Amino acid sequence: MQQVLVKKMIDAPPLQVWEVIDDFGGVQNYHPLVAASPLLGEQRTGEGAQRCCTFHSGGKINERITAYEKGVGYEVTITDTGPFPLKTAIGELRVTPAGEGRSEVSFGMRFVPNFGSIGWLMGQFIMKSQFRKTLRQVLDGLDEHVRTGRVIGPAHPADGVASAAEAMSAA
Repeated sequence: MQQVLVKKMIDAPPLQVWEVIDDFGGVQNYHPLVAASPLLGEQRTGEGAQRCCTFHSGGKINERITAYEKGVGYEVTITDTGPFPLKTAIGELRVTPAGEGRSEVSFGMRFVPNFGSIGWLMGQFIMKSQFRKTLRQVLDGLDEHVRTGRVIGPAHPADGVASAAEAMSAA
């Protein structure tokens, strides 16, 4: 399994950041590539909650929270990768107090590409880089949304970078 991890300091207390990321169906409020993320079922958060993320590009993936620690973080497994060349993908989002009303947020992704050894090479030389860029975009969007309340959308300055999934499907 390949992996990437990015971290960002946010000038907001952990509880304020947590309230945003714990709204599992509201990821489109801070993820610049997600147009909509309706919940799949009644459960709004916690282990077992599910959503369908539709990207501005038109692609869709389904996700489910597979591990959850209230106020700290959760793990999300992509249960339907849609058109993207992934066998498995698991994201982990965590919020840690960083003193003086600040938070450190980490966002990691572990994944196994399709296509055997060719997929492994794609993962090493294309997908890791694209995932890293996308995860940074998400944390930048989260930072701005937490501080300003602004919904981050396709006009966000970081949107010039293709999503990891878009990059992978083009590879």
